[in-house]
Amino acid sequence: MNNTRKIVVLNNLKSQRIEQAIFILRDEKDYSEADAVIEAERIVDSYLENIRRPLLEKNTKKDNKNKLLLFWGSAALMVTALLFFIIR
Repeated sequence: MNNTRKIVVLNNLKSQRIEQAIFILRDEKDYSEADAVIEAERIVDSYLENIRRPLLEKNTKKDNKNKLLLFWGSAALMVTALLFFIIR
């Protein structure tokens, strides 16, 4: 019984949350080590992108809401000032 497994360990990831990624390779013989590393890097990049995307979307929605509030607040202030000068 052979319990030896090939693994790929990725260090120095561009993540504040993930220190290291470890991949256990299948026993297939039709890929090179370089191919395995490239595939592992692609999987990590995809995973990190999926973590970042909701955070970016959340910040964009919040920014849009703040811009809309600023716009309507400015419009209300301008209408109030205009009415003040007309009534005066």
